[in-house]
Amino acid sequence: RSFFQLGLIAHLKYPDLDITDEGAIEKDSFQQHYVVAQDTGGAIKGTGRADLFWGSGSEGKRIAGHMRHKAALTFFLPKKSSLELIRSNNKVKCY
Repeated sequence: RSFFQLGLIAHLKYPDLDITDEGAIEKDSFQQHYVVAQDTGGAIKGTGRADLFWGSGSEGKRIAGHMRHKAALTFFLPKKSSLELIRSNNKVKCY
């Protein structure tokens, strides 16, 4: 939270995977999604890591258990001038 506040929008790009019970195999293609920072991920230890929610139930658990691959996570930060307007309860113009 000291670097990225909850609620920030980010772009996530990661390798497409074939997931089997034995592990995951990277494909040459990628998946891309917009995500929202919603949790601090108490189980995350160390820098350069993220915790992604893959759904509930056995299928979500199976997929999440094999996700240990490099990805690109890019956060979108508002301009300082826009933040100042928001904090002072003024309207922000969108162009």
